Amino acid sequence: APEPGPRLRMMVRTWITAVEAASLIWLDEGKRPPVDELRDWLVDHFVAMLTATSASDEQTARVTRAALAMELPDGAAGRLARAVLPVVSDAAHLL
Repeated sequence: APEPGPRLRMMVRTWITAVEAASLIWLDEGKRPPVDELRDWLVDHFVAMLTATSASDEQTARVTRAALAMELPDGAAGRLARAVLPVVSDAAHLL
């Protein structure tokens, strides 16, 4: 987004803070889990935070829709969706 609004900007900055904290913890914990797993987990967090923020912010929803439209089924967002679907489908009674 050329001019991110407050929610999108805060979401990205919050994620960056989480990445910094996770990186320090990772170093403290003897570089475990392996760096590839850490990276994938942090990408999952980014997608999840984008999605959650999209629920209450239209600009973030537009950015999220555009990003997801570029994703492939075997990409990070597709893998996350397949992993999360069984968990969230148990919450169908909330709809």
